[in-house]
Amino acid sequence: MMETMREGRMPLLLCVNLSRCQVGDELMGLLGEAVRGGFLREVKELYLSGNRFREVGLGAFFHAVRETPAALPAVEILDLSSNAVGEGVGLLETALVSGKLQTLKELRLATCRLTDESMRMLGDAFRAHRTQSLSSLCLSENEPLTETGLSKFLEALSPQSLPKLQAFSLVGCPSLGPVRVWTLVLQAREKFGKLRSLTSLLKQTERSLKLK
Repeated sequence: MMETMREGRMPLLLCVNLSRCQVGDELMGLLGEAVRGGFLREVKELYLSGNRFREVGLGAFFHAVRETPAALPAVEILDLSSNAVGEGVGLLETALVSGKLQTLKELRLATCRLTDESMRMLGDAFRAHRTQSLSSLCLSENEPLTETGLSKFLEALSPQSLPKLQAFSLVGCPSLGPVRVWTLVLQAREKFGKLRSLTSLLKQTERSLKLK
């Protein structure tokens, strides 16, 4: 399938689901070639969760996105969950800062081994590029993440960042409980005017507390 996409034989694809398909660094490079060729122009949903690519493969893909004028101009959902991305999320940052992924509405980075530094990179990306369309951001189940990382993320944002973000998921991080997540986000909202459109975090936190 990857070769077929790279060669442009599926030009009208709207959804690409390669989740749990053993996609490694080499195949991510092929997906990047498909982006360079403009063969994913119509894709609205791209699912890449549960694979085995790492920073090298992610770099090949996002370098292609950054360097291609019409890279993924229609994509609304990008799912990178359950991959060992870690601080390779900085590669996503370069694509966002370059003005790509303008139509992105939902970004999933759950179980990606995001670190505190990864969170700072994401915050910097959303500050430099407001990502006007993003309405859902999932960062759950990232065990290395601590309160320091969430603080860095929120500090990096400006009041104009993520103006349409309604759903923010950050649960399942052993070093970061739901009450503390809620407290830090609420402080960013009330004191600094950030994430004003956020609606689901309160409900999510309430559910977490009821389960305890």
